[in-house]
This record gives sequence, structure tokens and C-alpha cells, in this order.
Amino acid sequence: MANLIGAALVTAAVGGVVLVAVTDEPDPSPAPTTSVERVIDGDTVEVLTGGRLEKVRLLNIDAPETTDCLHAEATDRLKSLLPNGSQVTLEYDVERTDRYGRLLAGVVKLDGTLVNAEVARSGLAAAITIGQNARFYPQVSSALSEAVAAGRGLHSREIACTLPAQVKVVTTAAEVPAPVATAAPAEWTQAADAARTAFSQAEALANPSGLVWTVLSAADQSLLRSLVTAALPKLEQREKAFRSEAAAAEKRAAEAVAEERRKAEAAAAAAAEEQRRRDAAAVQQQQRQQQQQQQRTPSPPQQTATQQPSNPYPGYNGPRCYEPGGKVWHPCSKR
Repeated sequence: MANLIGAALVTAAVGGVVLVAVTDEPDPSPAPTTSVERVIDGDTVEVLTGGRLEKVRLLNIDAPETTDCLHAEATDRLKSLLPNGSQVTLEYDVERTDRYGRLLAGVVKLDGTLVNAEVARSGLAAAITIGQNARFYPQVSSALSEAVAAGRGLHSREIACTLPAQVKVVTTAAEVPAPVATAAPAEWTQAADAARTAFSQAEALANPSGLVWTVLSAADQSLLRSLVTAALPKLEQREKAFRSEAAAAEKRAAEAVAEERRKAEAAAAAAAEEQRRRDAAAVQQQQRQQQQQQQRTPSPPQQTATQQPSNPYPGYNGPRCYEPGGKVWHPCSKR
């Protein structure tokens, strides 16, 4: 017989009349063993049972889908629990298949481990009920409580994609110390940008959805929502304050640059004036030295007029013929 009879017959004799009632009680008879062929994702496997390949959706858990946080981790966890070839027993509830034709079951290992609960214990699935199928919900919910207490998987504050971690980021950003008063404009701008980013994240977290949200208990949802609500105005105020400080720091920096330029120009002017003074002094010193040198140098003797040789021929006023050297002459004879 199947593990659960969807419409078991219960008979009783009343006044000689046989009454037949229909119930939805689990079938206590053992289910046949099944071989795991492959793990599809964190809550679905393919098995070989009764000579047929069947896809089995694990009851009362909801693991991350392909685009969800920790999808790969949930799939890997189920693979570690159910290596290919594992022998398991499928235990059913009221509804045995879903609209996709998959079997809906609790997957039990030969040692009695309920795999559905182990996935939840790792913090990699939410505890859910769909329709009338709630047979394994208590075990799954209890296992999930352990994951919540230990901060595992989707309940971790250290795994970036989880909701607790995202809320931690924005609440921390709302309390992080501001830059020191003398910080550079870039530091204030960076702090303002960080506050704006955290504010945008907080706005998105104000209306969360998806498995990262539904996996949380109502109490945790309420707590995280209150933390986000409190962080939003703080982050908005911090961004405005930091922008203002950045502008003030930029003004101070510009004034400091202008003052340094003024000092540099003044120093350059002073240096130029000092060089001009030194150059002028050097020119004056050179002129004095030249004057002193001129005073110390004796004047050359004055040239006296060349004495004309006396006339060796008194009374002769005729042409003169000079000997070589131009000092001795004699009357030029007529030829």
C-alpha cells in the first residue's frame, strides 16, 4: 500500500447497516526504498522509484531559487545530504503531487534522518505549508529555529545577500563616526556618498520581499523593519550634514591655497628685490674698483716735439736731400 491513503475506507456496523467514511490519514505501511539520481536544487531531487524516474519536491520547505540568495549553497547542501545513488524512503501527505506533476514527499534516509528538516537546520530553506500538506512542518520548523538561533544561512548577519546582513549594513552606516573636523573635502564627500548609498539600501529594505524576507519569523521581520525605519532619517540627515561639511572644507582648502599663493608671490617679490639690490651693489663695487685701478696706474709720458736738426749749411734755403733715416740732409745739387 502507499505510505498515505488519500481516501482510506473506515467501516462500522450500525444496526446491521455497513457505514463507509472517507478519511485523510497517513498510511502507516512502509514505503518502498527509492534511489536518488540527482539533486536539482535545494528542495527538489530526481529519483528512481518503482522503475520510473520521478521529480520529488521536498515537503514543507522552500529553498532559494536560481536568482535567490544562497541558491548554490542550498543546492550543495542537499547534494551533501543526498549523494547520487543514496537510498531513501518517500513519505507522503494529503496531496501527493503538485501542478507540475512532481511528487510531494518527505525524504527520509535509511538512518531515519528527515532530509527536509536538515536543509532547514542549515538555514537554507523556509518552513512552509501548501494546501493541506503540513505533516513535516513541525519538524522543519523546529530545525529552522536552531538555524535562526545560530545565525546560519539566510539568517546570518555576515553573508552579504541575507536580509539580516543588509539591515546590519544600513544600521551600521547610520552610526559610523563622522570624519574629523579637519578632514579633507574628499573624506567628507566620501562619507556623504556612503550615507546616500545606505539610505537607498534602507529604502529598498523598507518593503522587502522574496525568500530572504519570508524565511524570517514575524518577530524578526518586525525587528528588522523597525531598525530600517529608524535608520532612514539618520542617514538622510547625515548625508546633508556631510555635504555641508564637504563644501566648508572645500572653501577652507581654497582659502588655504590662495594664502599659500599670496605668500609664495610675496616671497618671490622679496627675493627679486633682494637680487636687484645685490646686483646694483655689485655694479657700484665694480665701478669703484675700476676708479681705484685707474688712480693707481701712472700716466704715460707726453711726447715732445722732435728737434729738427740744426742747419749745417748756414744761409742755404734750397732743396734738402735727406739721408736714409731722415735725420741728415744736404743741399740737393743741380744736375
